[in-house]
Amino acid sequence: MNSLLIASAFSVIVSAAPTATPKVSPNAQTLADKVQQFYDKLEDYQADFVQRYHRTALSKTSESSGTLTLKKGGKVRWSYEQPGVRLFIANGKTLWVYEPEEEQVIVDQQFSIDKLGGSLAFLWGKGQLETSFFLSIPSSEHHDFGKEAKVLELRPKTDQTYKRLVLKVDPESGRVEGTIVFETSGNTNRFEFTNPKINQGLNDALFEFVPPKGVEVVHARAS
Repeated sequence: MNSLLIASAFSVIVSAAPTATPKVSPNAQTLADKVQQFYDKLEDYQADFVQRYHRTALSKTSESSGTLTLKKGGKVRWSYEQPGVRLFIANGKTLWVYEPEEEQVIVDQQFSIDKLGGSLAFLWGKGQLETSFFLSIPSSEHHDFGKEAKVLELRPKTDQTYKRLVLKVDPESGRVEGTIVFETSGNTNRFEFTNPKINQGLNDALFEFVPPKGVEVVHARAS
């Protein structure tokens, strides 16, 4: 899985101070407030996803699909089902990355959502979008969600691992229905989320993982 929305999923953040603060348009502020309010109230979330990662240099797009599950407290279960099984599971303190075909589990026992930076903290009801991003409403030429979609563009103030993040937003609820990450390399990482289930009272056991017998366990070095 490529990095950003949880390595975009678990990327290392590089910071640099912004030089100016553009004025936020009223429409962008209203949509951002909707998104913020939705995730502030979110206790847990589950949805199916389709990911399309486009490598510009190769003119190649790969497609994957599976299920994303989030819960407050930095808990996440990112389960890939097609074209191959991969699991990214975090309980707020430990991250497990399991690829059955490799017969290997990577374990990071010092993981926290703080490693994701403020750019993704809002997904767990932490932080403020205005603090981490410059907000705007992009024209349809700058995304491919369609002219009728309600779209919010987020340009990171300090995170230089990507140029911008575009969110397709349900204007009634503030729920994010799709995202496109525009990376500094020119690659794009797109997710579409369907069949959302909100605040089900998910069991914490979903965010624990016991490596299967016989697989290699590799412990990540402390950074």
